[in-house]
Amino acid sequence: RDRSSSKVLDRRGSPITAAFQKFVAKRVPNELHWFCSGDRDALLLTAGSTRRMSSSPAKTESLPRIAFDAPACVDGMHERRARLPKRAYLLPRLLSRDQATLVRRLAESDPTAQFARDPDTVDRLPTFECAVFDGGQPVATSVCRVLEPVVTERLLPYLRKRFDCSSLELSQALIRRYLPTERREHPAHFDAHATATVVVSLCAPDDYVGGYYAQPTSDAASARYASLDVGDAFCHGHDLRHGVRVFSGARYSLVLWFTPRAHRFRRRRTSTIPPWHKEAADRGEADALYNVASRDASEAARTAEAARAERGRGGFAAAEALELKAAELAQRAADGHERAATAGSADAMLNVGVLRYNSGDLAGAAACWREAAQRGKGNACRYYARCLMRGEGVREDRAAATRWLKKGASAGDASSAYSLYLAGESDRYLAMAAASGHAAACVDLAKTASSSREALKLLRRAVANGGAAVAYCALGRLFLGAPGLVPDPSAAAGFFARSGNAEAQACLAALYGPV
Repeated sequence: RDRSSSKVLDRRGSPITAAFQKFVAKRVPNELHWFCSGDRDALLLTAGSTRRMSSSPAKTESLPRIAFDAPACVDGMHERRARLPKRAYLLPRLLSRDQATLVRRLAESDPTAQFARDPDTVDRLPTFECAVFDGGQPVATSVCRVLEPVVTERLLPYLRKRFDCSSLELSQALIRRYLPTERREHPAHFDAHATATVVVSLCAPDDYVGGYYAQPTSDAASARYASLDVGDAFCHGHDLRHGVRVFSGARYSLVLWFTPRAHRFRRRRTSTIPPWHKEAADRGEADALYNVASRDASEAARTAEAARAERGRGGFAAAEALELKAAELAQRAADGHERAATAGSADAMLNVGVLRYNSGDLAGAAACWREAAQRGKGNACRYYARCLMRGEGVREDRAAATRWLKKGASAGDASSAYSLYLAGESDRYLAMAAASGHAAACVDLAKTASSSREALKLLRRAVANGGAAVAYCALGRLFLGAPGLVPDPSAAAGFFARSGNAEAQACLAALYGPV
């Protein structure tokens, strides 16, 4: 507000219209609270309730850790075998501290190295990964020069002996990052496309809480975290379920995948079932059956998408052929999931439940989800809770639904935690969901953040985890201005335009009139 007059000015000193002042007066005082640290990018919107809470869950000093056998030496490589049902090894100091620090710095500064935001194959959220080596060629050349002697002289001879495969070669290498404003976790999954996976820590253990974990079964309670110092590596085969969860701090890691020479240049998204996985499926191993069925399902979805694109171009005959192939793959995937579920895969039980629900068999779906939930699948707990809440396939029981949601939240399912918060349970569930990167939870928690810096971090995390529309709208409302703050309608309009949701459109209309 211009001190010498009653006019309200924007950052450029231009008077703000009466319509805009009326809009702000109507919307801001009763709904919004503001924090200002002096920097425009740190101006933070908080709306609704005035409760204050931290976005970080309680400290996790007692995370379950992977136990290792005594140190051993194999062909000059020091190792410690993990006490897990599947083959896994700790390789201390695979990279020196200086090498690990250099790799991280080069990845952040090399113009040929960029952290992509392509959808991840596991959860379809942005990957935030930087390609280092792919398709037999270096991508981040400066990083590859540092890694080449380590891989060729130390790692490959060791892996070829450990995994009994003389033709093992480096297939892909990348660097992943988990920042407070980006991805916070990578759900438990299998690296079915690789014979061996090597994960190298590029951070000190004090830089973050959480990190890489191995989960031998579908039960989230079986997860065990690996204590990795800078340059330490954790190595495992295709049959170990694993993931990443960062509760606080920032984590960088180097991931290397190795396959036999004949499969070296096949990418993660290829529809070909790797022979090492097919052999395990032929032996009736539940996890392998599930992964084969999942590949068929993914290929069916891609084929169906190709059919729609072909039909849009007018290629009706080709589209029909693709649609038939997609239907065949989908049926094969459904049969595969049934076999995997019968063999004991909780992951497959979850998918069989989805198939039955979509076909109208609500009781069958609820039974599958209950079985998967009892085996520790967090999202199955949420699906079964929804059945109890709605009375679909089971008798309606809201108290039981709440209990199953709490079980799902304890298993690490962010959506279960957020559902509990919406149902009026403890505020800690909102913090749990936001800490895992749940977009809507991040936006809600930003409204009650204890500082402007914390709120901005949460809104950026929401954008990075698929909640761009609502987060950009919140950022736009931030720059509308309020008593005591200088508004910036042009910045607000930019955020509203990037959001595009109904509320953002209403705000744009208030600023500039109907479009």
